[in-house]
Amino acid sequence: MSRSSFSALGTRTLPLVALALCACASRSSSHVRHATLSSASTASSAPIVSPDGACARGGSCEGVIGAAPHEQAPAPQPRVILRAPPPGSADGSPRGLLPPSAGQPRGYAPMPPTYAQGASAPTQAAPPSDEPAPNAATLDPDAPMPKRSVTTHATLQLGRPANVMLDARSDLFSASLAAADAGRGGVPPSTITLAPGGGAVVVGAARGLIGCESGAHWGPDGGSCASGRTHLTPADRVSGIAAHERSLFIAGVFLGDTSGPVPEALDFSDAALGRAFPELRPKLGQSFFIGDGLTGTGAGTPQRFVVPPGATRLYVGFADGSAFQGQPGWYHDNTGSVAFQVTQHAP
Repeated sequence: MSRSSFSALGTRTLPLVALALCACASRSSSHVRHATLSSASTASSAPIVSPDGACARGGSCEGVIGAAPHEQAPAPQPRVILRAPPPGSADGSPRGLLPPSAGQPRGYAPMPPTYAQGASAPTQAAPPSDEPAPNAATLDPDAPMPKRSVTTHATLQLGRPANVMLDARSDLFSASLAAADAGRGGVPPSTITLAPGGGAVVVGAARGLIGCESGAHWGPDGGSCASGRTHLTPADRVSGIAAHERSLFIAGVFLGDTSGPVPEALDFSDAALGRAFPELRPKLGQSFFIGDGLTGTGAGTPQRFVVPPGATRLYVGFADGSAFQGQPGWYHDNTGSVAFQVTQHAP
């Protein structure tokens, strides 16, 4: 074909080629537009997580990927924003999921609180300790007693002293009960949980005054309240106790998770065991004299109370009754309190 023929053909076919190209471009533009709208439909139907939370709070979604210009974006669908547990969380949930709160769907997690710049998140307050300070004030035996007991409890670790406060109304014979026997008028005794391994318990630094008559007060070793003669019978899982020259003294009893027959009463009268023993080996459920924990009143060497096999707790209270004779009771008229330290030593 001659050059002139080719030129003539090109001249004739150019409009057709241009027309085809325009049609192709139109189809491409329509296809792109269709794809854009499809993307908008897909994105609108899926959860949208806006970095600034504008959509999540019900604000305009215009400008969010998938919203076509000059068209109203579809209303955002309800969605759940998942957040990973805070560092150090040991809740065992899969990453990004927290256990549901009451009334909340699984996967819900509240927004974390915000704090002013430079401020740190507040730390959770430690639970109040039951252990009184070593110099905590004891109750005045001449003042009215509070309605609530001031007796405290302790959990021992070998070789570490624990501080205990003992209300004058602490009923030793309620040691095995969930609550103090209402008929005896007292409050629960101090519960001292023992460390495993046995050994011996030592009481020291005892102070404070106890009263059972107007104007008459005695220390942890007791005194002559109501003639000063103690002879009490057993109650519940606790044996009786005798001390013919003392009344209203600190007393204790070891108990375990199981119980057997209530043992015989120990006699701490001068003509029997006395109160100056260097060491005592009571049985489970056998109440015993503690006093100030020394071989003398306010003086002497520390006494050792050997933990019997099977004991898991030491209960400390007072041995009281009508004139300190017969059945335990009459705790309601006791006043004051005492404080002491108790230490468990390894065998």
